[in-house]
Amino acid sequence: MNIKRTLQLLTITGALCLTTSQLHGQVTIGAGLEPVKGALLDLKEKDSNGDVTATKGLNLPRVNLTVLTKLTGGPSGSPVITDVTDAEPDKSTHIGLTIYNVGYCPGVYVWTGTEWIKLGEPCAPVSPPSAPVNGSFCGPSGTANLSVTAGTDETADWYANATGGSPLPNGTGTTTFTTPTISSTTIYYAETRNTITGAKSPTRTPVTATLVAPATLIRDTGKGSASQTIIAGNSITPIVYTYGGGATGVTVTGLPPANYTIDATANTVTIYGQIASTTIYTVTAMAILPCPEVPISGVLDYLPAPPRSSADVDFCGPSGTANLSVAVGPGETADWYANPAGGSPLANGTGTTTFTTPTINATTTYYAEARNTTTNIKSATRTAVTATLLAPATLIRDTGKGDANQTIALGSSITPIVYTYGGSATGATVTGLTSANYTINTTAKTVTINGQIASNTSYTVTATATSPCSDVQMSGTITVNNLPAAPKSPADADFCGPSGTANLSVTVGTGETADWYANATGGSPLANGTGKTTFTTPTINGTTTYYAQTRNTTTGMVSATRTAVTARIKSAADFSVSISTSSDVVVYTTGQDNDISNDRFAANTIPTLRVTVTGAGTGLTYKWQSKKLEDSGYGDINGATSANYTPDSPGNGQAAYNYLGLYQYRCIVRDASGCEATTANIEVAWGCGAKTTSGAWLKFMCHNLGADENLDPFTWKSNGDNVGNDIKGDTYQWGRRKDGHQLRTSGTTTTLATSDVPGHSNFIVVNSAPYDWRSGARSVARWGNGTQGIVMPKAANDPCPTGWKVPSMAQWGSVSGIASGTEIDSNFTQNGCKISPSLYLPVTGSRLYNGTLQMDGYGHYWSSTISEDQYNRYGSSSYSMVFDTAFGARYFTVNSNIEPAYGHTVRCISE
Repeated sequence: MNIKRTLQLLTITGALCLTTSQLHGQVTIGAGLEPVKGALLDLKEKDSNGDVTATKGLNLPRVNLTVLTKLTGGPSGSPVITDVTDAEPDKSTHIGLTIYNVGYCPGVYVWTGTEWIKLGEPCAPVSPPSAPVNGSFCGPSGTANLSVTAGTDETADWYANATGGSPLPNGTGTTTFTTPTISSTTIYYAETRNTITGAKSPTRTPVTATLVAPATLIRDTGKGSASQTIIAGNSITPIVYTYGGGATGVTVTGLPPANYTIDATANTVTIYGQIASTTIYTVTAMAILPCPEVPISGVLDYLPAPPRSSADVDFCGPSGTANLSVAVGPGETADWYANPAGGSPLANGTGTTTFTTPTINATTTYYAEARNTTTNIKSATRTAVTATLLAPATLIRDTGKGDANQTIALGSSITPIVYTYGGSATGATVTGLTSANYTINTTAKTVTINGQIASNTSYTVTATATSPCSDVQMSGTITVNNLPAAPKSPADADFCGPSGTANLSVTVGTGETADWYANATGGSPLANGTGKTTFTTPTINGTTTYYAQTRNTTTGMVSATRTAVTARIKSAADFSVSISTSSDVVVYTTGQDNDISNDRFAANTIPTLRVTVTGAGTGLTYKWQSKKLEDSGYGDINGATSANYTPDSPGNGQAAYNYLGLYQYRCIVRDASGCEATTANIEVAWGCGAKTTSGAWLKFMCHNLGADENLDPFTWKSNGDNVGNDIKGDTYQWGRRKDGHQLRTSGTTTTLATSDVPGHSNFIVVNSAPYDWRSGARSVARWGNGTQGIVMPKAANDPCPTGWKVPSMAQWGSVSGIASGTEIDSNFTQNGCKISPSLYLPVTGSRLYNGTLQMDGYGHYWSSTISEDQYNRYGSSSYSMVFDTAFGARYFTVNSNIEPAYGHTVRCISE
């Protein structure tokens, strides 16, 4: 572009601008619209209604200038013209460049080579900063924050003076300014500066930094401390704060209004009153900004008050427990200790206002400590509570005086009853009796009950105790009764001398008993003589009188008199006794079949024993006794207690066999006095037998072997000489068994046996010496044992049944009155001999060695004993017992030598 022409155009354009208030484009092409500001030629494409009128136009470049001294002063330093810089030759080359500035102070600008010059109307002048904001700072020194307001594309510079000078440090290009540290109120000045044109305001705006006095808050050290320990129930020691300086007032937090007062005139705050818990409070002096508020805090440490003791407590000895208690504040409890300080809480003494002590036996002090249940804060001290030992009340009856319970007769006086009270008893009372019947001696601490009463009375004496000890009571009953009648119907009794006891008796009324005394009056009841109507005397040796007194078993009242009862001595000579029997013998029959179970008693022969009493005996009792002849002592017979006694049959079999023997019976007779008389003994033979010369008893079978056992064994009966099954029995050859040869009708043989057992039933006939039925070596122990012994064992060939055997010669000889040559005519009958009342031996006859039966008036009975001269006479013989009833003098021959071939009878004796 030609610079000269350009300048000319610019001059013309400038003139136009200076002469008009508003510059408009001269030409608008394409629309009837006002051209865009600054455009000399404005080409329009569309009209105002949107119709297209043209597609081309003319306008100046629109630029937002931010710096008027730079060619590149576009936004963010962008070039106004593409590809230009602020360096030469661009700055010179583009002199006269015209643009339209759409930024600060819009309009047409021309580049002069150094700056942009606005054409036409100039830019408005820069105004001083507006809206100054003063600042303040808190003394004694400080900084303040000041500020002003500047327009768009403007800033402010800060000065110490209203004019002149340089901007203050940190005071350039900023609308806010922090003063340096100052100690007084100071005015600063802000000047506006356009950040694009650099134009400054013609004046500066003052902004003040005001010194503000700081608030003060001071605690009066002469008053209460800021932090205190407050014991519950106590008040805060008043705490006084004074506020001042720049303080505008004061606040209190953490405390209710009731605990503080603010005096705005004196500028003071006073904290006082009571609190219920630990409290942290703050007093704050309010300040003028920017001065800070001034707070002062304190802690009011709340401690529970020591517990308040309900009272010391007594407990009753000698040992016990006490229930102690204290009172504490709300939200508090108590812990109990053995000591005033230190230690651990006692068992069962934690967290309780009541405490039961352990068992103690002396006055003991315990200590309670209050504790807040939320904070566990404890009281500073402990409260002592004492459990005081009290001696229990005592009440004792004097046992040397009257009994507590008495029975007296109407009109009689009470035997004085004395009680003594003591211990912690404070006095005594009596109930149930009138004051006329008791006396209380408070000096001697006694209560005496006495006097007369008219009816049954129950009373109680109470020793009044100090609580908690219990009253002590003792009660009694005084019974007033009429006297019972003396005992009736006294029954004297006899006793048997020379000394003894007697059973005495009386009768009394219903509900009564008797006590026995040695005297008609006075004295004490006899031993075993209390409370009974029958009385057994002690052993006495003469007639003695005793006395019975009636006693009511309920009231204890006794009769006024006693009844005499006599124990009379009697002699055993006052009566006598004798004994008799209905028969002399009990017959026992024994079977010969070796079966003891068939043995039996003949019941019709059992005797009845009788006692006859003569004399003065009364109230007789009987006691029968018995023993076998060979026994040493008598034994009582069970159930035999009457004057007559018939022995019981022992039955059959083995029991009957075992019972055989001679028994002695007697009876002891006792009269009512206790005197006794004993009968002589009477002998009864059970079974057959006889006494020996020494007094012993030999048991024999009642019948000869082979005799008819149904016959009376004491009566002669014969069916003929050759008949064996009558009273006579069989005839045995000595030493032979029961094999049939013994029958009186048995056959005969002359053949001698070669052994002890012939093995046949014939009678062996022997017609020559030695007249033995056996040949060869002859045994001398075929029946006995071959000796002269008194008692010999039963041999194998012995024909007697079980339990029996052939008697020895000595046994035959020991029977009383059977010694050889002895004449006992009185025992003989025509057909036999009754050796004793219970042994009869009939005449038997014999069978000769040649087999001939001979009935010659003799009784021939074998023994088991061999003859002493067996080797001198015929070479062999045995002893036989023989008696003669037919010729001349009647006598026995015990040791008759008879050869074994003879047949004689066998009468068995007990083994």
